[in-house]
Amino acid sequence: MRRFLSSLVCLVLILSIPGLVFGKTVLNWFAPMSPGPELDLWQGLIKEFEKRNPDVEVKLSVEPWGDYWPKIATMFAGGQHPDLVWMHYSRFKDYAAQGALRPLDDYIRKDKAFAPDLAQVPTVLKKIFQHEGKQYVLPKDHGGIAVWYNMDMFDQAGVKYPWQGWTWKDFLTAAQKLTKDFNGDGVTDQWGITDIMWGGDPATWWHHEMGWALIKSFGGDTYSDDYKSVFIDKPETIEAIQFMADCINKYKVAPTADQIAGLGPPFRIGKTAMSCFPHAAEGYWIRYEKRPVKRYGIEFLPKGKGGIWYALGATGFAIPSGSKCPDVAWRFIKYALSKEVSEKVAEHYRWGSHRMDMWAKRFELQVERGIYIEENWKRVWVDAVINPTKVGVHLGYARIPAGAAEINTILRTEFDPVYLGKRTAADAAKAAKPKILEVLKKFYK
Repeated sequence: MRRFLSSLVCLVLILSIPGLVFGKTVLNWFAPMSPGPELDLWQGLIKEFEKRNPDVEVKLSVEPWGDYWPKIATMFAGGQHPDLVWMHYSRFKDYAAQGALRPLDDYIRKDKAFAPDLAQVPTVLKKIFQHEGKQYVLPKDHGGIAVWYNMDMFDQAGVKYPWQGWTWKDFLTAAQKLTKDFNGDGVTDQWGITDIMWGGDPATWWHHEMGWALIKSFGGDTYSDDYKSVFIDKPETIEAIQFMADCINKYKVAPTADQIAGLGPPFRIGKTAMSCFPHAAEGYWIRYEKRPVKRYGIEFLPKGKGGIWYALGATGFAIPSGSKCPDVAWRFIKYALSKEVSEKVAEHYRWGSHRMDMWAKRFELQVERGIYIEENWKRVWVDAVINPTKVGVHLGYARIPAGAAEINTILRTEFDPVYLGKRTAADAAKAAKPKILEVLKKFYK
């Protein structure tokens, strides 16, 4: 009886340890996914990980992309920390600045076996996820911004396809010719471009790859590398923002917020001639959703006096500070970012791999599947990241500081009238700059 009671006490103690179920460590992973190929893929990869790590049970919880971010913010604020999460580069700094994410530098430094895998991640993708000199996230993918164009619409309008080195003047001229009211009822049936200042949200024109690359191409900039300075009132930056607003209000080649509402995915459903989306996102969804658009091309963003800019975005793995099993979370990260798993992800996934040794293979697979329909797309999706100088582009990523959400509120207040055509970008920039600097001072001393 005494031995039985001792065993029972031991069992109770084991079960009372956080993160343990019947002697197994439970890894709670929260990620933005929806039912479909991506979720199926990761569920299969989890099973394989559990086979190799019989002491671990991975519990994956998911939310659609749009629901994930407010939910994870609520969870963190309430002290509910998963053991492992996905973080987008546009959002991780706020969590890092609040101490909600665990720096990964110690794991990286001590885990020599991981070094060959980490060496395959280009420096630019590592820097995207650094805050105050520390690595808080390791990328699992990347996407680059380029112009998608509907070949049939260009052909019908007699407009030349975009080419490397085309200018913003060329872009505007094409957009004007491609914007159509076919039945003359005063309602635009076909837009030249849809995602210029998309909906007026600063997260799409200031804290985003598309807007940042456009501003850089005009010779402007957003923030200094240390985030202590903001360049919103730089003449070239003002010129770029005004151009975006003019595309909507002056030239009317892009829709207003009201016109965007209910439009759906405009490029996929044939409502716009051009779209600035990352990587294979549009091609993937066109095929996956069996959309009617069959002939489409891609090209770099237009060239300005600042050159041609190619901006990257990424999502990656992070370990919350409140994780009950950070060491196990690290084991899963290493597994997920290994060459073996990355090959499987490349076979199923729409985004670009985080690994340089996967890029060529993934591109070939996308060509085979008809997602990439032109071989020369390799110049945009692969070569520009491997050797941007040789391709003739500048490579970078949007600067998004801690406090971005608060700054977005300032930008909405000052720039919504610009978006609506009721204020100049210069006037709004003058009003916004001191307010933005006050926010930056909270995080960057």
